[in-house]
Amino acid sequence: MAAFLPPELERDIFELFVESSGTKSIPPLLCVARRVKLWVEPFLYRITFVGPTRFEPKNAEKTENALLQAEVLLVAIQDGRLPPSFFDAHVQHVFVDSRGYPIPSRDTILAALTGTTDLFLLNILAAPSLLAHVRHMPLRRLQANLGSLFGVPTDRANSVGTVDFSAPMFARLTHLAVFDDLRECPTAEWAAGLASLPALTHLSFEHNWEHPLFWEVLDGCAALRVFVVLVDPEFEQVALRTALERDERAVMMEDHKTYEGEKDWYRGARGSDDYWERAERLLRERRSGERR
Repeated sequence: MAAFLPPELERDIFELFVESSGTKSIPPLLCVARRVKLWVEPFLYRITFVGPTRFEPKNAEKTENALLQAEVLLVAIQDGRLPPSFFDAHVQHVFVDSRGYPIPSRDTILAALTGTTDLFLLNILAAPSLLAHVRHMPLRRLQANLGSLFGVPTDRANSVGTVDFSAPMFARLTHLAVFDDLRECPTAEWAAGLASLPALTHLSFEHNWEHPLFWEVLDGCAALRVFVVLVDPEFEQVALRTALERDERAVMMEDHKTYEGEKDWYRGARGSDDYWERAERLLRERRSGERR
């Protein structure tokens, strides 16, 4: 007589295998049995790449895999094989690189991803269609150039718009990484806008010098627990580091090259150590006296 595992244990085994093996292991499993397909298919889309990725700059296979995943997702959305509730429930982490990927396809995908909680936007230009899809996402984490996201299309490629911090996308946001050039950001408006975000606990900027916005934010955001300034390692850092250490929530860290930042986001999406976790660890060590 054949032995059967309890369904709960069987499901745990398949899910653990997929978690440890990555998405490449999923397609063959979709043909094993209907119950297995129902268990593992959500893992195929949980972390989604829309457009190319440069995790391995010299490895074209990575870019091809990301583009293939986007195309598979696009087909699944367009043919109606999976209901809207599937994408709402299972697509949580989304990486968008607008360069080298058709905008209509990008917008079709984003329109279906109404349950996204973690979003990384790279190489974006002012586009009302992009903002229309993003502004209603129930985001917890966002990494983006906000001025470009809210920008109005003009002849100037890097059009900077007024950021609407009251947009629904900010209502649940806990982690925000800002890619904007702070020299183009109105300090008072941004300070007030960031202070108005009800759930914000982690905030980072990319800047190589002390900026008035830092202190406005630290004074105005009482719930903020981690404030990170990412700096180019080639710049002199002593003055900025000393200034930031006046606040126990603030820490300076070296900025990543773009593809390193993408890899860092992916690690976080998979539940591993990302720069937010490292910042928290640095702050704990500083408070305990382990680090000066």
